[in-house]
Amino acid sequence: MVARKAGLPDDGDYGGASNITQPTSDVNSWTWSRTANTKDVSNKILTNQTNLTSTFYTGSIGHDVSTGVEFTRETQTNYGVNPVTLPAVNIYHPDSSIHPGGLTRNGANANGQTDTFAIYAFIRCKSPVI
Repeated sequence: MVARKAGLPDDGDYGGASNITQPTSDVNSWTWSRTANTKDVSNKILTNQTNLTSTFYTGSIGHDVSTGVEFTRETQTNYGVNPVTLPAVNIYHPDSSIHPGGLTRNGANANGQTDTFAIYAFIRCKSPVI
């Protein structure tokens, strides 16, 4: 899981001084280029974790056994989308009513799959109390 500030793109391009256009020395004419978040991803995770525990004795020595198995399949589709161009916003008089519209998929998708298998066994022996 990736933690990020809501509304900011994952590519780390949050704008900056290079996104400011200064046509005149009048700061009221300065604009900021908007960067649209154009990511459309589908993640699916299927997992099964099974654990079996048992306690038994061989004579006076106790044994705790824990065994298990895990299967996991993770798939991801990163849908290719057409770029979204937003009009520049005035820095000192922003217009928040501009709606960029929806994303249009273009078929240039990237797919990935990860399969995981794990098996384990632990045995703990307990000596008798003297």
